[in-house]
Amino acid sequence: MIFVDRLKLVQEIQHEVAGMDEIAATMSAATFVPGLEPEQDAETPPPAEPPGLLGVLGRAVGASPERIERYVLNSRLKDHLQSFIEQGYLQEADQQQLYRISARATGHGAVDQAGFLNSVKSRVESFLDGKPSEWIAGVEVRYTGMVPLFFLAQRELLDGLFRSFLLAFVLIAVLMIVVLRSAGGGLLAMLPSLFPAAVVFGFMGHFDWKVDIGSMLTASAAMGIAVDDTVHFLTWFRRGLDQAMSRHDAVLYGWRRCSGAMLQTTAIGGLGLAVYATSSFQPIAQFGLLIFVLLVLALVGDLVFLPALLASPAGRLFQARSTRSS
Repeated sequence: MIFVDRLKLVQEIQHEVAGMDEIAATMSAATFVPGLEPEQDAETPPPAEPPGLLGVLGRAVGASPERIERYVLNSRLKDHLQSFIEQGYLQEADQQQLYRISARATGHGAVDQAGFLNSVKSRVESFLDGKPSEWIAGVEVRYTGMVPLFFLAQRELLDGLFRSFLLAFVLIAVLMIVVLRSAGGGLLAMLPSLFPAAVVFGFMGHFDWKVDIGSMLTASAAMGIAVDDTVHFLTWFRRGLDQAMSRHDAVLYGWRRCSGAMLQTTAIGGLGLAVYATSSFQPIAQFGLLIFVLLVLALVGDLVFLPALLASPAGRLFQARSTRSS
C-alpha cells in the first residue's frame, strides 16, 4: 500500500469516528491533504510501493489517469513526510508508520467515558472488518489520549477506594465482634454504621448521579465516625444492663447519656467540614456537602436506628452476653 492509500485509509477511519454524535471534531494528517478522492475500488488490491519517481513513471505507462494522478500525489506527499512527523500526526518507528487521529468529544452533558470508548472501538473495528484483507494487512489500532488515560486513572482510584471501604468494614466488624464477644452482636452493631453510606449512595444510584473521587472519599470517613458513636452508645447500653435494667430502660439510659455528646460532635465536625462545600473545585465541594449529609445520617443511625435495633428482639444478643458476663 502506497503512502497516499494509507492516508486515504486514515481519512476513512477519521470520517467514521467523526460521524458519531459524541464527537465534535476530528483531525489527522489526512485533514491537511486535498485531493484524496476518488475512493479506491474495494475489489482492487492496493498497489505495491514503487521504488521512487522512476517507478511512478514506469507504472504510469498504460495506466488510467486516476492511477497516474494517485502516484503523482503520492510522490508529492512523500516530499512532505517530515512535515507530518514534525506536526505529530505521523511517526516512524521499527519500520512502522503510526498515524494519529485526534477526536474531541462534545462538551454538552455528561459523557459515559466507558461507553464512549467502547462505541469508538466498535465503530472502528466494524469499519475495518468491512475492508478487504489486502487493505488492512498489518493495520493495528491503538486507543490513547487524555480521555482514556483519565478514565482509567479515575476507575482505578474509585476501585481502590471501594476496596478500602470494604476492608475497613471487615476490620471494624472483626474488632466489634472481639469487643462485644459476640459474632451476631458485632455484625448487628455494624448496621447503623452502614446506614449513612447505604442511604446516600443508594439515593445517588437511584437518581443516576455519578460517584466521583470526592464522593467516594466520604464513605470510609463517615463509617469511621459512625462506628465511634455506635461504640459510645453500646457502652452505656451495656452498663445499663449490668445495673439490672431491662433492655428498654438500658436503651433509654444510653440515649440520655450519649445524645448530647453525639449532637455536639456532629455539629462541630459536620459544620466544620461543610465549609468545603463553598469551594470552587467541584470534587472538594461535593466532598464537603456529602460528608455533612453523611454525618447527619450517622447521627440518625446511632440515635434512632441503633436504639430501635437494641429494643427489638435482635437486642437480646447484647442482653444475653451481658448476663453471661455478670
